[in-house]
Amino acid sequence: MYKAGCVLAVLALCGCAGGPRHVEHAAAAAAPAAACGRLQFVIIPDRTGGERPGVFPRALEAVNLLQPEFVMSVGDLIEGNSDDPRVVAAQYDELEQLVARLDVPFYYVTGNHDISNPLMARMWEERFGPRYYYFVRGDVLFLCVNTEEGHIPGGLELQAARVCQTLAMYRDARFTFVFMHKPVWAEETVPAWWTRIEQALAGRPYAVFAGHQHTYRKRVRHGRPYYSLATCGGWSYLDGVYAGLFDHVTLVTLCGTNLCVVNVKVDGILPDDVVTDESVAYGQRLLAEGIHVAPVLVEGAACEKGVLAVALSNCVEMPVQMDITVRAEGSVLVQPAHVAAALAPGEMVIRTVDVVAAGSMMREAAGTLAVDWQARFEPRARTPFYAQGTVRSGVVRPHTCPRATKNVVIDGVLGEWPALPLVCTNAAYVGLDRAAWCGPDDASFRFGVQYDDEYVYVAVAVNDELLHAAPEAHAGQQDGVELWLQGNPWDAGALGKKPWCIAVSPGTGATACVIHNKAHVPQGVRAACHAAPGGYVIECAVPRRALSDGEGHALRELYLNLAVNDYDMAGGNGVQVWWQPDHRSRAGYCGAGAFRLSTAH
Repeated sequence: MYKAGCVLAVLALCGCAGGPRHVEHAAAAAAPAAACGRLQFVIIPDRTGGERPGVFPRALEAVNLLQPEFVMSVGDLIEGNSDDPRVVAAQYDELEQLVARLDVPFYYVTGNHDISNPLMARMWEERFGPRYYYFVRGDVLFLCVNTEEGHIPGGLELQAARVCQTLAMYRDARFTFVFMHKPVWAEETVPAWWTRIEQALAGRPYAVFAGHQHTYRKRVRHGRPYYSLATCGGWSYLDGVYAGLFDHVTLVTLCGTNLCVVNVKVDGILPDDVVTDESVAYGQRLLAEGIHVAPVLVEGAACEKGVLAVALSNCVEMPVQMDITVRAEGSVLVQPAHVAAALAPGEMVIRTVDVVAAGSMMREAAGTLAVDWQARFEPRARTPFYAQGTVRSGVVRPHTCPRATKNVVIDGVLGEWPALPLVCTNAAYVGLDRAAWCGPDDASFRFGVQYDDEYVYVAVAVNDELLHAAPEAHAGQQDGVELWLQGNPWDAGALGKKPWCIAVSPGTGATACVIHNKAHVPQGVRAACHAAPGGYVIECAVPRRALSDGEGHALRELYLNLAVNDYDMAGGNGVQVWWQPDHRSRAGYCGAGAFRLSTAH
């Protein structure tokens, strides 16, 4: 087997001393290129950043079967994030033992998990050599760049200067490959140091590879391919190929200046444009505008069957083939589990799936339904491309929103309210820093909902042993309540309409409150707060017309969720306690927090 850390002949980046330490295969670098200039190597994406054990070793076995000439990396090879030299050394030892299984040389590239503090940077150099370097194979130039060099004052600028010098030295290279960890070209503002390197790369054939984001995507920039690789054991939802979330290695073949890139999974081979900016953009548009699910509302005391409705709308300018698979999560079954539709531009269809109780009846919260979708986009005179994702719907028994029997005064005092019936004390859904939640006295709440002809009212009584109010700060950086509220979009005929977010924080006085981001809050919203030892009460009135496109009388159902933000000190870690799962999270689903307006007076 090949010794860990072995590389081909490695040269300093114009003054950056050293190189990866082992040179057993140095003779291979000096070997003349094949007649066609054919070169083949493998790139391994992120191993860590929440490693899933077992994936990286299996990938190394697959790489040996591919028999490339050598293996590259794009960083995040250890978990790091430690200033204990014994811990770091043990992680590096484990890495080298794994890499030793390869039959071919391996090139180390730095990632943020590999060099997350000065100690780790020093240990990296002692084991593997410089943090950035280059080597030449025949007439092909390889640049290994360190995107973490910014930890050293002026480090990124100095690195860019040395890279540019190296590029000038090898201006006649047949092809240039660049490897780095973070895809800095995708940042909102591209760093000046990288722009300088790109300017030096102009006019030559080249390709760039990075990792870090754990999501695969190919971009074309300045007419050249730029690749963000997915994972090889690093944390991932593993949603699938067309979501860019999969474990793989990348096989690169260069013949002349013709580049071929394929992605090898454990169970198959994928083309290099499996995920592009175009496919991601169309997939995001389809998810936002073209795929909507309705909750399955459980009716009656003994409900045995319901119907899931899925609205599919082609909101793009080309034909789309939609394939839908429904997975039941909980005490329900679905039939059929698979539906499909071929949609012309502008066409909409509704597909239904029967939902049947797995037991004798559907309970209050019988489960959720995961709706996995895959879209095949069919542009004219071009190769089809794909996108995929998942939306979730709930099988739920709606709560009752009663009509108010007294005039509700928005003053933070609950005299006209009956007992608040809905309680959140176990923090089943906790966001931000879960470790910061110290129990119900630290952050919990109970609330109630009622309505009249003009408003929906919500009252929230929050337990909070230490109140931190900062009226000038962002809503999410202080104590307060987030109220997420929308009418049933299927009733209102406004599929895709987003819920309102009304964020209210206690003010600096006993009865003061702050409504945040008023420009994005429905007109006519009113709120009040009453603070007291051990917590506070927030009372809110939301115009019904805001929940039903102006037709207040048509509002029959609404979806409501609450989150309480708790910060015990300025600048400290906060916790966010949700009643229902955050609809933006993987646990969220359509129908969470469903209420039906009572018709009783």
